[in-house]
Amino acid sequence: MPPVLFEIAGILGVILYLSAYGSLQLGFLRGHGYPYAFLNLGASSMMLVSLTQSFNPFAAVIESCWIAFSLIGIARLFILNRGLRLTPEEREFVAAKLRGIEPILARALVAAGRWEDAAPGTVLMAEGQAVPALVWLRDGQARVTVGGREVATLGPGNLVGEFGAPGGHPAIATVTLTAPARLFAVDSAALQALMRRKPGIRVALDAAIGAEARAKFIASNARAAAV
Repeated sequence: MPPVLFEIAGILGVILYLSAYGSLQLGFLRGHGYPYAFLNLGASSMMLVSLTQSFNPFAAVIESCWIAFSLIGIARLFILNRGLRLTPEEREFVAAKLRGIEPILARALVAAGRWEDAAPGTVLMAEGQAVPALVWLRDGQARVTVGGREVATLGPGNLVGEFGAPGGHPAIATVTLTAPARLFAVDSAALQALMRRKPGIRVALDAAIGAEARAKFIASNARAAAV
């Protein structure tokens, strides 16, 4: 093989290494994703090829280990992603409230919660008391009361406890089901622990809560205008 090819391999290896690390630090890549692992695999492979011209055993060991670690990381991601199958209900929840979230994070969140069939009269949270769980109404209706006065109604697709559950704040209203409901709930303590361990879940939920607040504000204005 012409010597120039080994030099080209070395240059490509340097470019790939710098691209991978630079993209990671600038936020273009995630350290636990396929692109970063493949870039490092390509970089270390090119560097190992370049070393065959002027062999350095220490550098060769480093590049060989880098290749092995990259392959292990890729295999780990593949195995994890194969285990991330969601049920139709779970996919519906993720699509509705967690668009763009990484599959691994989505799986962690749904695994922390539970699905329930709840009857009319079930109190999802009580004014002034700790919010027991973050709830997503897949089906059903609920009444929101403050001081015993009805101020809003909730329906399919709405969140309950989105302001209290993540931060451990008391409920500012009472939410009671007025129709049979199918819901997904994550206990507040479990949710808070999960958000501390996986900041990506906090980011996704913050976006969902913001969208929910806007939707409820619009609905509240429409309700007031109709009175």
